Amino acid sequence: MTAKKKILIICHNTLHNDPRILRQIDALKDYYEITAAGYSDPCKNVGFIQLQNYEYRMIDYFFNYPWLFRKFFAFVTQVYLKTSGLRTRIINGILKSRLFKGSGYYYERNYWTKIKKIHYDQLKNETPDLIIANDIEALPIAARLKKGKIKLVFDAHEYHPEELAEIPEWREREQPTVLHLCNKYIKKADLMMTVSAPIAREYKKLFGVEPVLVINAPPYEDLKVNKVGEKIRLIHHGGAVKQRLLEETINVIEHLDDRYTLDLILVSSGNEYLDELKQKYGKNKQIKFLEPVPTSEISKLINKYDIGIYILPPLNFNNINALPNKFFEFIQARLAIAIGPMAAMAEVVKEHNLGVVSKEFTSASLASAIKNMSVEEIYERKKQSDVVASKFCSEMNKKIILMEVNKLLV
Repeated sequence: MTAKKKILIICHNTLHNDPRILRQIDALKDYYEITAAGYSDPCKNVGFIQLQNYEYRMIDYFFNYPWLFRKFFAFVTQVYLKTSGLRTRIINGILKSRLFKGSGYYYERNYWTKIKKIHYDQLKNETPDLIIANDIEALPIAARLKKGKIKLVFDAHEYHPEELAEIPEWREREQPTVLHLCNKYIKKADLMMTVSAPIAREYKKLFGVEPVLVINAPPYEDLKVNKVGEKIRLIHHGGAVKQRLLEETINVIEHLDDRYTLDLILVSSGNEYLDELKQKYGKNKQIKFLEPVPTSEISKLINKYDIGIYILPPLNFNNINALPNKFFEFIQARLAIAIGPMAAMAEVVKEHNLGVVSKEFTSASLASAIKNMSVEEIYERKKQSDVVASKFCSEMNKKIILMEVNKLLV
C-alpha cells in the first residue's frame, strides 16, 4: 500500500475552536497524513505540534537587531526614557532610517522576532509534501520551510493589508510590514485561498494573484423550517469583541416592541467586554444571555429562532467585505437574516432573498427594516434559507479544498 502524502497545517491560533482550520483538516484527513501546528490540539486524530505561545514583549521586537543596538535600546528605555514620549520618537526615527529600512531589512526584522524563530525551529525537521499557511503570520515561516518539491498553500482568510486600518498606530507601525510580507511571500505560494469574492478581487488587484474562494460555511444541517410564533425571536451569536461594537446590534431590540425578543450567545474574548454588556443589558426583559455551545452545535441550537441579526461597523475593508461563520450558521439554522449594509453579506442576502439589509449601520435603521417584515414574510425568508442551505455548506468547500490540493500533489 502506498504511504499517504503528508500535509503540515500551520496556524497561530487555538486550533480546537477555529472552524476554518477544523474544516481544512476534515477535508483532507481521509486522504493525507495531517500534522497541525498551533496553540491547541485540534482533537481530530491528526498529528499535533504545540507552537510556543507567550505574551508579546517590546524587547522581542528588537531581538534580531544588532547586539549593540539592542544593548543601547535596553539601557535607554530601562534607565532614562521609561515614561517619556521621547522614547517612541527616538525608536521610530532610528527604525525608519534607511539603515534599517533598506532592502526590506526593517520589515523582515519586524516579523522575525524571537518567537517566530522558535516556531521555525519547532517545524524545520518536518518533511511534508505540502504546507498550508493560515494567515500572513504563518506565511513567511511556511515559505522558509518550502524546499525541494514541497508545495505551499496560503489561506489568507481575510485581507491582511487592511486588517486594523482604523487604528492609526497600526497603520503607521504594522501596515507597511504586512504589505512587505504580502509582496514578498504571496508569490511563493502555489495556491492561495480567501473567504469572499471582494477580498479575492482586492488581492488580485494589488498582488497579481487569483485566490480560490473558500467561504466560512459550516456543515450542512438537515433541519426543519419552524413557523414564526407569537413572539418573534431574534438571535445573535459570536465573539464578544469590543471592536465589533456589539452595542449597535443589541440596541436593535430597544427600537422594537415587546413582540420581539433577543437572545445572545457570546464567547468571551479574554477581557471585560462581555461582563460590561451583561451589566448594561442584563435588566432588559427582552434580552437574554445564553451560555456558549461548541461550534458544531450552534446551527441546531439557533434553529428555534426566527431572525439572525448582525451589524458589523464599517471600520475597515475586512468588516465591509466579511462573510463570517455566523452568517452561514444563520442559513443552516433556517433563519431569516437581518443585517447592516456590509457589502459581501448584503450581496448574498439580496441575491437569494434571505431577509433584509438596513440602509445604515445603525440599530434604528436595522430595527426599521425588521419591522417592515410581516410574520408571513419572515417565514418565507426562513424557507429561502432552506433552499440555499445545501449550497452554503462546508461539504461544498471540502470538495474545493481537496480538488485543489490533489492538483498540487499528483
